[in-house]
Amino acid sequence: MFTDAREGEWTEFLTECVKFDAEIKEEIRIGKFTTAELDEEEQNLDRLRRWFRELRGRDVFVAPSQETAERRLKESPSCWRSSRSAFTSMEVRRESNQDQVEPSGRR
Repeated sequence: MFTDAREGEWTEFLTECVKFDAEIKEEIRIGKFTTAELDEEEQNLDRLRRWFRELRGRDVFVAPSQETAERRLKESPSCWRSSRSAFTSMEVRRESNQDQVEPSGRR
């Protein structure tokens, strides 16, 4: 019974990890990056990490999905780093394009 309850929580956690990764991948695909958006995603990753620690603390009998959840959470930061890298590349290109603008506003 106790393990079943934790298993349900791990399943919910894994669902949120999948949503987080999908959102990051979609933003990379469409190039939708703003500083505010990246800050929001960083907060979402921090929330997932806190949630994981809380669940692990309650999961004294180690439900079957705990290992999967831990692995999934470790994969999420690499997705996150990809989005940060893409954002940085976009900013560099944007700044480079702005440097090429003539004073009249034409290129």
